[in-house]
Formats: sequence, C-alpha cells, structure tokens
Amino acid sequence: MDATKSNNGEKPVSSVNRSSNQNQPKKGTRQESVQNRAKFNEEDAITNREEEKETSQRKTRGKTLCKKIHARTLEERVEVTFNEDFQPIGPSEKVVSDLSLFLGTLARNSTFCPLCYTNWSGMPDDNKNRFWRYTNRKFILPVEARDWIETTVREAWRRYKHKIKKNHFLKYSNMTERLKNRPPNVPIAQFKSLCAYWSKETIQAISENNTRNRAQLKWMHRMGPKNFALTREKVREKEKREPTQSEMFVETRKGNKGKELDVETGKVISQLQEMVEKEESDTEAFKVVFGKECPGRVRCYGRNITKTSLKRKAEINALKQAHSEEVSTLRDEFQDKIDRLQNAFKTVIQQCNPQINIESIEDLLGLSHGDANSSPKDIRPQMHSSTSTHAPCHGKQSINEDVEKDDINDEIQEDDINDKIQEDDLNDKTQEDDVDDEFQEDDIDLDNEFQEDDIDGEFQEDEVDEEFMEDDISNEFQEDDLDDLLLEDKLE
Repeated sequence: MDATKSNNGEKPVSSVNRSSNQNQPKKGTRQESVQNRAKFNEEDAITNREEEKETSQRKTRGKTLCKKIHARTLEERVEVTFNEDFQPIGPSEKVVSDLSLFLGTLARNSTFCPLCYTNWSGMPDDNKNRFWRYTNRKFILPVEARDWIETTVREAWRRYKHKIKKNHFLKYSNMTERLKNRPPNVPIAQFKSLCAYWSKETIQAISENNTRNRAQLKWMHRMGPKNFALTREKVREKEKREPTQSEMFVETRKGNKGKELDVETGKVISQLQEMVEKEESDTEAFKVVFGKECPGRVRCYGRNITKTSLKRKAEINALKQAHSEEVSTLRDEFQDKIDRLQNAFKTVIQQCNPQINIESIEDLLGLSHGDANSSPKDIRPQMHSSTSTHAPCHGKQSINEDVEKDDINDEIQEDDINDKIQEDDLNDKTQEDDVDDEFQEDDIDLDNEFQEDDIDGEFQEDEVDEEFMEDDISNEFQEDDLDDLLLEDKLE
C-alpha cells in the first residue's frame, strides 16, 4: 500500500493545511454554539417560569380545611349567639367567620353533600341530619338555627359545583381530558354523573340563559364573605335603632378596603339620599329605585329572611309593645292602690292613737322619711362590731344613747299599738260571742216551740184515732143487734 494513504483510504492532510485549518473557524461549530445558546436561553426561561409558578403557588392561601375546628371535642365547643331572625352575630366576628368557613368545608365534602344530585331539593334528609349533628358537635347552636345552617351549606354547595364546572368541565373539550384533569377530592362516579348532566342540550340552554341573567346584575355588594347580620348589628348599635334598607345598601356597597364606588352605584346612592331628604319614607324610596321584592328573599337582610317572616316579626313586636304598655298601666294602678291603702292606714292609726308620730307609722309600713321603697332597716343606725384602739368620743356616745332612747320609745309605742289592737280584737271576739249566744238562744226557743207544736199535733191525732175506734165499736154492736133480731124473726 502507498504510505501516503491512510487505512481508510483517505489522503493524509499535510501539516501546513492542518495548521491553517485550525486557525480558520469552522462553520459547523459556529452553528452549534448558536443552537446551544438558544437552548440554554430556553431552558433558563422555562426554569424562570417554573420558579415564578412555584412562588405564585406559595403565595396563595390554598383550600380552607378548618382542621382545628374539625379536631374539637365536645368540651371545646364554642357557643354561637343569634339575633331575633336566627342569624349568627356573635359572640365575636371570628366565631361567626369560623362557623361559615366550617360549613363550607362540609359542603365540599362528598360524604356529607355528594355531587350526584342535580338540585338541593333532591338531597336526602339523612345527609342533612348528618351534617347538622356533626355541626352541633363542634359548635353550641340552638335548634332554631337549623334553617340558617342548611341555607348556608346549600349556597356553598352550589358555589362548589359552579367552580368544578368552570375549571374542570368547560375548560376541556372531550371527556378523556376532563377525566384526566378531574378534581382530586371528587369521586370519579360523581364527576361522571355531573359531566353527563352538564352535557345535555336542555341543561346547556338553561345555563346560557342563567349566565345572561347573571351578567345583568348591578350594584353588587362588597362585603365579601362577611355576614350581613353583623353589619346590621353594628349599624343598630351605632344609630340606636333598627337600620333601614337604604342605610344597609349604602353600608354594604362601601366595602372595607376604601375603594372608590363605580359610577352606577354612586348614582343610586345619591338618588336614595335625595329621596329620603325629601321626607319620603325609606321603604317607598327603596321600592321606587329597585322595584318590588322578589319572592323568597328581601334585599339587604341576608339569608333566610322573607317578606312573610318580616311581617310576622312586626306583628310579634306590636303584641309585645301592647303587652308591655298594659303591664306598665297595671303596675301604676297597683302602686296607686297601695299608696291609698297606706294613707288610709295612717289616718286610722292616727285616729286610734293621736299621740303616735307619723315617722313611727312609716316605720311600721316599711317606709323611710325620704324614700318610700327603702326598708325600715335602712333607717336604723348600723352598729359596728369592731373595736377601736383610739380614745372614746363622748359626743358619739351621747348621740348613740339618744338614738337608742328613740328606738326604745318607738318600740314602746309599737307595743302600745299592738296591745290596743289586741284589746280591740278581744272586744270584737266578745261581741261576736254575745251575738252567737243570742242566736243560739233564739234557736233553742224556736226548737222548743216546734217541739210543743209537734206534741199538740200528736195528742190531736190520738184523740181522732180514739173517736174513730169508738165509732167502729158502736157500729159493730149495732150490727150484732141486727143479727140477733133477724135470728129471732126466723125462729118465730
């Protein structure tokens, strides 16, 4: 073989050409470097995006789980206070917020509130009883609060279904992608039934109509998850009266973060304030601006309030007010009668004993010189049992002696009055005994007269009987004589 050829059959490159080739840049290596830089930049961009996603995910709060509330025992339960409409208002905003968040976790639980039912009316009563009993294990609630609890769970359940439809149904075009990206906390059977229900044409038409109606809503409140009953209670404490619908509308549209109102809401608020300033009633002004109330709810009152419940509440308040007025009038009349009896008693005692003092009479009646409601114990000086190490004060001793003498005189006068009352009672008793004796004597005389009359009647009856017996005997003798005469005639 030729020495100039390599084993592969290629010609060897000279050293001059090799050095020149090393000094010149190659085209392939330049393209590769550009590609590597592009890939590196893309990888950096991807890593930056992933890092941004991670940081954004870390900033989010995540799902509300209420683990501490679920871990409560019966002894750790918190009592919740409710208003007259059985809406939670206390004992603090934190407790009310915890209750609402806890009910939201129950609505998102497939065990308590499964998603296989298309409407809340189809939810079995066993499930409702189950989450009601479970809520009572974590909070102390009255029985009347069950309607509000069920309404709150129902609203949270509907919001949860809307969120699932938005993020896991409408976002994907076919069923396979929906099943791949289904929510992890929802069982696959329930999610399939929901997707099958939402895929129906009639349900889609209803959903589109509801979406259009929802877009027409105006003047949305800006309270967030805060309860309307808490806002109403704050306004009531501030104004010392029941807030009106216009006041509640303004209060719930202002918001807590101090943001500016939108133009339409500002116009409506100014219109309401102008109509109220023109001495128009608040209900009429609110009705003119917003129209009639829809059935099943009342604006600015919160959940579970209807026109019927408000009407019933007004009737109950009217009855309570009438009852309180009647009780106050009866109390005043009773107090007037007591005052008259006390005055009459004073005059009677003064007539019986002119020497008695008015103050002692008031002491007997349990009245003080200045206040009629104080007891006679408040009049008497209080004697302290503790002894003092200081020198005795003779002035104080003399005052105490005078007070004791007055007390003794009062007691003597009271004893005299009691003795006189007892004597009067004895005289009355003796008079009653005399009258009773007279009545008894009259009864005895009457009894004697009746007895004499009875004896005379008996004697008269005996005489009549004897006469009848004599007549019978004479008749018998006459009959015997006739019989004898007849026998003699026959014998002849």
